[in-house]
Amino acid sequence: MHRRGRLSMRSRLNALDADAITVRLGEPPNQQEIPVNESIISPRSAFAEQALTKLRADGTTDLVVDIPNADPKVFRQYMAYLKSNITPLYGHDLQDQFVQSAKLYALAATLADVGAKNVVLGEMLHLARKGVMAAGVGRFLKAVDIIYKGTPEHNLGKRLMLDLFADFGSESWLKPEWEAPDGFLRELATQLLRRRPLPVGYNVFTCDDSEYQED
Repeated sequence: MHRRGRLSMRSRLNALDADAITVRLGEPPNQQEIPVNESIISPRSAFAEQALTKLRADGTTDLVVDIPNADPKVFRQYMAYLKSNITPLYGHDLQDQFVQSAKLYALAATLADVGAKNVVLGEMLHLARKGVMAAGVGRFLKAVDIIYKGTPEHNLGKRLMLDLFADFGSESWLKPEWEAPDGFLRELATQLLRRRPLPVGYNVFTCDDSEYQED
């Protein structure tokens, strides 16, 4: 009985070793390598699954998946989510949690994990409804930057940022020191034009010509 127990433990350890891969995060000289279980990440991340498939097709036995633009802290949050199915947001400050969520969404987009993207966007929507912009928009604008600079061209994360701006924003949100991400202002203008009602009564076609003449 004791011997079978030892063999069983050895078998489990061998199985864990066989399941282990390495994820390399960031750029030199600040790269970090984190061991993860393939059985945890591959079913969720199409990016990781495709990278591992290519490594094996090339005959590589040292299975290392590179994610150059990933923050190790955010990746650990992502892995904690995969293991617990709970979005691990730290602290009690809503705006800080909103920024954390934006970083998680951008990573999930990089990893092509649709399930995680949906969960994180749900969390961001929940935080917005709790009044995340009420204390100021500085970190909300940071979240806009993170999602616009860290995700593909068309995605629902960008749509959420645009909808929050279009539905609740004002000109005061467009801080002079804020350099809006490429494409954001054009997409915001397009969104606002689509939503605005057609003018009635006094407008550019019915007003007096003096509206456009200097004294």
